[in-house]
Amino acid sequence: MLSRPDLKEAIASGQLFIEGLKEESIQPASIDLHLGDEFIEPWGPRDSRMLDPYDADSMQESFSPPLRWSYCELKPGGFILAATERVTLGNELVAQVAGKSSVARFGIMIESAGYIDPGFDGCITLEIYNQMPFSILLTPGMPICQLAVTRLDTPADITYAGKYNGSVGPVASRYWMNKRPGESV
Repeated sequence: MLSRPDLKEAIASGQLFIEGLKEESIQPASIDLHLGDEFIEPWGPRDSRMLDPYDADSMQESFSPPLRWSYCELKPGGFILAATERVTLGNELVAQVAGKSSVARFGIMIESAGYIDPGFDGCITLEIYNQMPFSILLTPGMPICQLAVTRLDTPADITYAGKYNGSVGPVASRYWMNKRPGESV
C-alpha cells in the first residue's frame, strides 16, 4: 500500500490522477475522496414485479436518473448511489475504496464493491446506506470515503476497459450487459 510520499510520487509521475486534488486530502496512507453533487435513488419496482439484473428495462425502471442536489436527507434505511471526483489509475496501480471511520460512526455505510482496476478512469460510484433510525444530512463536497492505493509488483499487461470506464457522476448498475448463465455467447 502506498504511503503519503509514495502517493505524491504516483501523482507526480502521472500514474495517479484525482480531479481537483488538494494537499489536505492526501492522508498518511490514503486519499480522501469527496461526495459529488448528483445522486441516484432506487424508486421501484413499486408493484409486485421483481428487479431482474439481466434486463435493462427492469434496471432503468428501478432507479432514478442522476439528480442534482445541494444536500441530501438520507432517511433511515435509505440507499443512494453517489459519485466522487474523477480518478485515473495507471497500469502500475490498483486501488480500493473504503468508508471513512468518522462517517461510519454516524451510521453511514459506504461502498461494498470498491475494487478499482489498473487503467480505470472516471468518477467512482459509491453505494451509500443509512443504517441509523434517523435521517442523516449529506452535503456535496464532504469527505465521504478514502482511496487506498497499491503498486503492482509487475505493471498490468491489460488495463480496465469495462462498462464503467469513463463514467461521469453516479452510474447505476450495468449488470444487464452481462450474459445470463446458460445463454449462448
